[in-house]
Amino acid sequence: MRSAMTGLGLLAVVVAAGVWAEPPSATSQPAGAPIAPPLPPGALPKKLTLDLGNKVQMKLVLIPAGEFMMGSPDNEPGSKPDEHPQRLVKITRPFYMGATEVTQAQWAAVTGTTIRDMQAKLTKVKWPLRGEGPDVPMYLVRWNDAVGFCGKLGAKIGRPARLPTEAEWEYACRAGTKTVYFFGDDMKDLGQYGHTRSVERNRKEAYPVAGLKPNPWGLYDMAGNVWEWCHDFYDANYYTKGENVDPKGPATGSKHALRGGAWFSFGKPRSAARQRDNREDRWGWGVGFRVVVEATSRPAASQ
Repeated sequence: MRSAMTGLGLLAVVVAAGVWAEPPSATSQPAGAPIAPPLPPGALPKKLTLDLGNKVQMKLVLIPAGEFMMGSPDNEPGSKPDEHPQRLVKITRPFYMGATEVTQAQWAAVTGTTIRDMQAKLTKVKWPLRGEGPDVPMYLVRWNDAVGFCGKLGAKIGRPARLPTEAEWEYACRAGTKTVYFFGDDMKDLGQYGHTRSVERNRKEAYPVAGLKPNPWGLYDMAGNVWEWCHDFYDANYYTKGENVDPKGPATGSKHALRGGAWFSFGKPRSAARQRDNREDRWGWGVGFRVVVEATSRPAASQ
């Protein structure tokens, strides 16, 4: 896949399939040691590149610990009740997040299946494909499928991989900004950062990833292209009762949270905008995901 990080001037760490490589340090542990606590942010590489085999790579960006105002203010145009009340949330541990949504090439490298295999499993609606290619985001993906991918990826690289929480997703999307969108308050600039029908009225399929500008932390397609699964169960009233430190969402629920918007969306993919769907449903052309990998000093041995 194309390099999504050109020009960022960040340190790249290449990981051979099943083996994680990091710069040597005094805290390095022998192979086979349990996963260690996170290193201080300055000791962590700013960018990681996973080699998934068959010349397929996955690039991840270090997201620092910090705090932000989650949700939208009551007077934000287009905001919805499930984004209120806005609250201060702390993310206490840095983590790595995929610079792009998981692509079809990455999905195939990890699972051994293709977008056409997923299409063949559809039972409720036989959706036609709306975008096919190695750099096109993977879609027709249930929440369970996304979680399964993360499990296989973690086993491959010897480090925990998972879906982001809603709080992590919005924190990473905002990237230190406090505006309606991570690029400002005016939707007129959306076309520089995200693929949606709000600005591309005749769009008929998903775009290859990383074709537009990233957010300030180097994440691409955080507004549009495909909706992205989060780990959390969805609760419309969660913001009135949720935790404020590393929140992980409700303990139970019937649906899971989605973030980011999709190529066919006519709405406004604001940083705080929320959506949801059943974990067993493949929501047509619109749902994919990106991964989070834990920022630890050294992984456990490959499984």
